[in-house]
Amino acid sequence: MNKTEVKAYEWLKNKGLDVFPTDNPDIVCSDGTGYEVKTLRGNQIMFTERQVEALKSYPNKILILVFRDEDTEPYKIFSFEDLEMPGYHEGVRLHIANRGKIVINLDKEQYRLVRQLAILYDTSVSGLVTQAVVAKLEKEVANGVLGKLMVG
Repeated sequence: MNKTEVKAYEWLKNKGLDVFPTDNPDIVCSDGTGYEVKTLRGNQIMFTERQVEALKSYPNKILILVFRDEDTEPYKIFSFEDLEMPGYHEGVRLHIANRGKIVINLDKEQYRLVRQLAILYDTSVSGLVTQAVVAKLEKEVANGVLGKLMVG
């Protein structure tokens, strides 16, 4: 479990629930309720396509527990069935990663530069290189600042 999942596990245990760590959802209660744990990054939480499919096929109710880094209890709690992804829910952006593939063929120093550029251009600081960031990076490639960049 990552540190956010540990916080959620402890929070649920402190509420007197019998909970068990699993994969998708992250935690399951003895009554079958699933809990998917997410860390709020900027104003967004991230899911993978595979994760969304696994959660859709889970037979019981799933609650999404959204934590901010500094909190020990959820900032927001959503019912998975109420979410439309990608999209927004109660001011939180619901992002699905792995929707497109980006291949960057760079050496170590160039990779460091790409990460810095991604953080500068992507104000969500999600660590993901968005399509807008890719467009700006492609300009850097054209100007010879970066090595080969392939988007597919």
